[in-house]
Amino acid sequence: MDENEILCWHYDHSKGRSVKGANILTAFSVSENEQGKIQTPINYQIIAKTKRETDAKTGKER
Repeated sequence: MDENEILCWHYDHSKGRSVKGANILTAFSVSENEQGKIQTPINYQIIAKTKRETDAKTGKER
């Protein structure tokens, strides 16, 4: 897949490394009852990268 503002390389904290894909931030509401923890998504936002950089070694823009 080609890179753009939405599909790009970003750091994935759950995997502990950089991955290529959509960077989505999700907000959850967490409650607990006698059956256990319940996580309910309440909002999300797609993070778009607008800053472009030039790789010092290759000279390519990313």
